[in-house]
Amino acid sequence: MLQIEVPRIHAQLEAWAATYGPIFRLRLSFRDALVVSRPDLVAAIFRDRPDGWRRLETMQAVLRETGVHGLFSAEGDDWRRQRRLVMAAFDPGHLRSYFPSLLRVTERLKGRLDAAARERESIDLQRVLMRYTVDVSAGLAFPEPPRQGVSDVRAAYHRCFSAVAIFQAAIGPRIRSTSGRSACGG
Repeated sequence: MLQIEVPRIHAQLEAWAATYGPIFRLRLSFRDALVVSRPDLVAAIFRDRPDGWRRLETMQAVLRETGVHGLFSAEGDDWRRQRRLVMAAFDPGHLRSYFPSLLRVTERLKGRLDAAARERESIDLQRVLMRYTVDVSAGLAFPEPPRQGVSDVRAAYHRCFSAVAIFQAAIGPRIRSTSGRSACGG
């Protein structure tokens, strides 16, 4: 039986895809999960959301319970509405105006990594990159920092990303077909 090592699950899934092919079934606890590693197939599944494929209701329930409800947990019309709002952030004009902020955040990351290298300091790279992700996401979503301040927004984003990461590590990402049949053929 294959064992999942949560800290390196991404590398394990990549290795298993090399061994078992671009589509394989994985048993997670008492459920099957469909693993799709071919980008064109993943894109097709995402294009067919939320009508043809959707997340399991248990994922939605856990995310709502943790206070994390949004694009990552929404389905149906709620997902469509939220996706339109998120996609507005990726409008070319918005991205062009965001670039100077992105450059500042990236330079700050580079400075942190350079300083750690100079001092031969051991760093928690996952934590550093999570903060970078939060800074980039918060800056993209909120071009003008809200009144409560950037650190509060960063903390809220970090709680959100941490809750999603803990949930996914605990039960794994799962998608099921809305046709009523399991995505894993069961």
